[in-house]
Amino acid sequence: MEFSKTLQHTPRHTRACRWKDYELALQIGNKDALNAFLAQYPEGFYANLARLQLAKIAAEDTRVAATAKARLAERERARRATEGAQQTQQTNAAAAKAAEAARVAAENAQQAVQQQAGAAEQKRVAFEDAAADKDATEKVGMDDRAADPTPAGKPTAGRPQDTKQDSKVAALSSASAPGLSAVELAKSVQTELRRVGCLTGSVDGEWNRASRRSLERNDGACRPGPCALRSQAALRTWQRHLRSG
Repeated sequence: MEFSKTLQHTPRHTRACRWKDYELALQIGNKDALNAFLAQYPEGFYANLARLQLAKIAAEDTRVAATAKARLAERERARRATEGAQQTQQTNAAAAKAAEAARVAAENAQQAVQQQAGAAEQKRVAFEDAAADKDATEKVGMDDRAADPTPAGKPTAGRPQDTKQDSKVAALSSASAPGLSAVELAKSVQTELRRVGCLTGSVDGEWNRASRRSLERNDGACRPGPCALRSQAALRTWQRHLRSG
């Protein structure tokens, strides 16, 4: 109604000029043209239309700015996601590398422990063997001292013990008789070694490594005397049997 009253009281040629100016402002289509029209014609129907066009342009500018801001935000989010994925990948690769290094270190440590355990076991076996040899040697020496109580340096000829030891040597030497088998001969040697404490195994007639080591230990451990004579006699008997076989 107000617009109609304004148009009715406005001269005709004036309305035509405003309409043409308004059309020109719309053709230009920017804020400057519309603001220039409002500066020339601040009141009236076309002035109100110009203000509506300015509001429309402002709304469009706001929408464009919001769209641009949203695009920038999306790009930033995508960039951060890419960087985060790369960082995660790098972190996972570093963790995998550290785990592999830890595994290799654990395997090396396990191998070192196994080697140390093997070396310790070898030392233990060697120590036990040396201790066993020492015990056997000491036992043989104690047996010899118990069998020969005469002090060192005194003559032992004519003693009753010599007759007893000679009888044992004769009994062992008789093993070379033609009717004695190899098993019986080995048993006789093992019996003598067991008597003097050099053989800890069983007397089974099997001349194995333990029997040979016992005979060698007896020869090296016994001092000159009846024990050594008995060992030499056993060894000669066994060697003659081997040569004859």
